[in-house]
Amino acid sequence: MQCPFLKEARVRWCRAAGIRKPIPDTRSDDAACRCLSEAFRDCPWVSPEFRRAAPPCPHLEHALVQYCEASPLTRFVPFSEPLLTRCGSDAHKYCDFYLDILRAARPPLQGHEFAAPEDLLYTRNHWWIDLQEQGLCHLGVDAFLARLLSGVERAGILTPRGAAFPAVVFTCGGTDFTATFPARLRIEAVNPHLRLDPRRTLREPYSAGWLFRGSLAEDQTAVLKTLLVSASEARRLMEEDARMVNETLQSRHPAGAVPAMADGGLFEEGLLGLLEPEEALRLLSETGSAAAGRRR
Repeated sequence: MQCPFLKEARVRWCRAAGIRKPIPDTRSDDAACRCLSEAFRDCPWVSPEFRRAAPPCPHLEHALVQYCEASPLTRFVPFSEPLLTRCGSDAHKYCDFYLDILRAARPPLQGHEFAAPEDLLYTRNHWWIDLQEQGLCHLGVDAFLARLLSGVERAGILTPRGAAFPAVVFTCGGTDFTATFPARLRIEAVNPHLRLDPRRTLREPYSAGWLFRGSLAEDQTAVLKTLLVSASEARRLMEEDARMVNETLQSRHPAGAVPAMADGGLFEEGLLGLLEPEEALRLLSETGSAAAGRRR
């Protein structure tokens, strides 16, 4: 599906000018454009051999371009087949400009919410993936893992590009926790905001917080689907693991001394950064998340 903010326009520019500045081609300003009348002969950019040419100016060029209507700065790019760009596929749903306008479609997580959008598929170790047309995909961590890691201090990509198992290392409370997607795919890009604002990933894990963009061959997609679960099953798994975390905390600490419990009986956001490293790593392992860590 093409982005609704992707627009097309016809522009013109002067091939002889020192700076190429595309100008939208509209009939309303044709009368004022000397390039279209005999007045072009007085332009300093016109070559001597074209001084006697008939209008329009021989240096005048036209082209079909595209631009983003949602971007605060209009930038014309040469026209190309939309499906070859992010704007021409379902990948546009993860564009910052699109998300800024339509954030209500997938709002930031609220309170104790373990949300799981119906249009995504999920892994049992708390990742989500959005399988799109032509084998494209976006992926990130789900609401449960986002809550455990929400106090993240820094994040780093372990597999930036190429065929690999996508992996990210999150640092919480001085301890590194590595989350790994359980299938190999071709990584094409990572979220550029991850290093600068890692908590964005955990505030809006299903939209602005995506981690990787990649692609899958047809046979890879078929194998991957055998590892995935639906949104309803993902919510059940998140709630089940949340209960397990609560019970584990209560069993390992004296009555009245259970750390990091929030109102409503759910573990505190950023729990992994509040526990001792050994306990945090053991707890994360028990949830089934692909993780390991070391003390800094």
